[in-house]
Amino acid sequence: MDRSSIAAGSAFKTSIIVAFTFLSAIGILTYVLVDDVRSALQSELDEQLLDEQRLIEEILDDTDNDTSVVQAINDVISLSPKHRSLIGLFDKSGALIAGNLDEVPDFLGWGLITERSQNLPGEAQTHRVHVQIYNEYTTIVGQDMAYIDLALKLILRVIIVVCIATTTVAFGIGYFLSRNTFRKLLNMEDVLARTSRGEVGLSLPVTSSNDQVDRVAAQMNVHLGRLSMLIETVRSAGVAIAHELKTPLTRSSLALQNARTALENGGDVAASLGVAMKEHERLAWTFETILQIARIENQSGGFKPVTIDLGELVAETVEDLEPVAQENGQELHINPSPRQKQLIKADRLMIRQLLINLIQNALTHCPAGTNVKVGIARREHGIDLSVCDDGPGIPLAERPHIFNPFVQAGNKANPEGVGLGLTLVKAIAERHGATCSLEDVQPGSCFHVHFQKPVLRAARIG
Repeated sequence: MDRSSIAAGSAFKTSIIVAFTFLSAIGILTYVLVDDVRSALQSELDEQLLDEQRLIEEILDDTDNDTSVVQAINDVISLSPKHRSLIGLFDKSGALIAGNLDEVPDFLGWGLITERSQNLPGEAQTHRVHVQIYNEYTTIVGQDMAYIDLALKLILRVIIVVCIATTTVAFGIGYFLSRNTFRKLLNMEDVLARTSRGEVGLSLPVTSSNDQVDRVAAQMNVHLGRLSMLIETVRSAGVAIAHELKTPLTRSSLALQNARTALENGGDVAASLGVAMKEHERLAWTFETILQIARIENQSGGFKPVTIDLGELVAETVEDLEPVAQENGQELHINPSPRQKQLIKADRLMIRQLLINLIQNALTHCPAGTNVKVGIARREHGIDLSVCDDGPGIPLAERPHIFNPFVQAGNKANPEGVGLGLTLVKAIAERHGATCSLEDVQPGSCFHVHFQKPVLRAARIG
């Protein structure tokens, strides 16, 4: 797996940003913390030094001779941890009376001394001292600041270790998440590549983590399912088109051959040419219907929605097709006749074509004596258009595929058909946001086209 691609992942980049932000925040907090700790420790040290200086003052007040003063100050020095304390008592001439300092500092109050006294063992340390004059004596107390520096160094070490550990963990988590995401993306790439080569039925794995990639994968699986179905449909349509075109082409070829033979023998070619023309017209109609379905499904123009009265359009279409029904010995009527205007926003020509296809489908596949009813009903969620018959119905095995291209229910009833009428109905309905369904009413069948809301408010006729 390409590490550079993993490092370029958003999860790893996010971990870098988080780590950088964390280190910046820790840096600011460390600066504030170190300053506060230093101030607190120094304040504690200053209080300790002032206590020692008050002790020296009490010794001076209670002692009458220098020997006792020297002994008392040496006792204080011996109690100092690691002999790191500075104590000095000088007379007004600057001569050392007691302590471990060689000379009087050149300041009064608080200050720092970095030189090491000969009386102070160990390496030279920076001492914080307080100098004051008391009863003509100069008293000096001090303490080295090594333990303050040591405490601050310890704090800094702990913070550095925490930062390194946190940054390492953040980078590790970021790398792990980025690697998992990259692996999922590779799976997506592989599945999409295989799908583009024509494989169907593929899907992306969706883990239980349900992260953003998993949610995208779940959505892609839905689209892959549809794409697989479309690929299968295209393959089936291709086979069906080849099959459907073979018959008229064969008939046309035979008719032309017969016409040629008749022409060579001086016979009549009109009948053979008529057959050839009829087959070519059938081919032209088939191609035109396929193109019309494709244009509707691809929404490639020609869609002109206007406000139409569905009841008026139904009445007009039924009136036009009644002669066909009467010729077949069938009854075609509207049931029930709508008492209100059923207004929808739709392409009038497309909806008329939908109605004609549904009615002709019933008239073609039903025998004489069949009743065909066209109904309109307003439902809670829209308007339902139905075309029902009491004919033989559609076989159970054919119902799931009835809207697919080149599928005919009861081919024997219409050997001249190609099975595109209901496919066109479905395409027109979906272009209008409607749904198609088939209901088995026993006997017969009932096709429903349900126009979803929003539909326009119904208006009472008259």
